[in-house]
Amino acid sequence: MLTIMRRTGEALYIGADRLTVTSVNAVHRSCILTIETPKTILLNGNTYEPDEHGRIVLAIATSEFFWLGMDIYVAVKLKAKHAIRLDIEAPDEVAITRKELLDSMLVKSLREEDAHAPGH
Repeated sequence: MLTIMRRTGEALYIGADRLTVTSVNAVHRSCILTIETPKTILLNGNTYEPDEHGRIVLAIATSEFFWLGMDIYVAVKLKAKHAIRLDIEAPDEVAITRKELLDSMLVKSLREEDAHAPGH
């Protein structure tokens, strides 16, 4: 199991699926997650399908869990006023990466490509 903290506005990738913490409500002990995925989500016996843009907006209590597809388990816990803890269980081949790390790797890669471009 991987445990990761996310604040309002922060995102992470679970494989190719992007999960963004849209808001955290500490008073009501709930949060809203926006998940960009082609997969179905199962929460409390209900199935949620992506909209025409490939997104699911999920309002969830900070003591609940959901299934992303058939093999990825995500539990949501309130950690602070604007932060949640996500406990994620996924197959070993599924990469779980914070969005800011992917962004920094992309910037580094683009800089390296630019440095090797003709005329530099």
